[in-house]
Amino acid sequence: MIKLIASDMDGTLLDAEGNVPPETFELISGLRRCGVHFVASSGRRFDTLSEQFAPVIELMDFVASNGAQVVVGGKLVDREVFSHAAVCRLYRAVTMFDVLHLALFNRTNSFLLDDEAVFEREIDKNLPNPVRAYEVPSPETSIIKASVYVSDGGGPATPGAVNPRAAPETKAE
Repeated sequence: MIKLIASDMDGTLLDAEGNVPPETFELISGLRRCGVHFVASSGRRFDTLSEQFAPVIELMDFVASNGAQVVVGGKLVDREVFSHAAVCRLYRAVTMFDVLHLALFNRTNSFLLDDEAVFEREIDKNLPNPVRAYEVPSPETSIIKASVYVSDGGGPATPGAVNPRAAPETKAE
């Protein structure tokens, strides 16, 4: 007997415009009446998911921010955060490449460590409440997610991977 169904969001459950299809809400309600739990599992933050599933939020659970936020029965039961030292190391690594751009996320904000223009393609979908940051947020800010975006050097950035360049050779002193 099926007890739980978990679904990814982007490219799986969401429609072409990035919205939850309206018939999904009735499906989630029907599953719950049959004793089956529905879980939205996504790289998106919980605040974004809760807005998308507002009509049925009390009937489901969430694994958000790539597992960094787990909400069961309306309660946050697990949250993983980056250490401040790890965020600083990541920022230093990203700044070594002109084509890499870093976005950091806490529970409610997206901290853009570059001009918003390089994040243009993603700003509405994956970067809610963007804040332009000129340095890594303080250790008091609980970073739950970090995304590295790749630009072509002149255009907007998109999430992805880049093959690291070899570090420039330095002469021993």
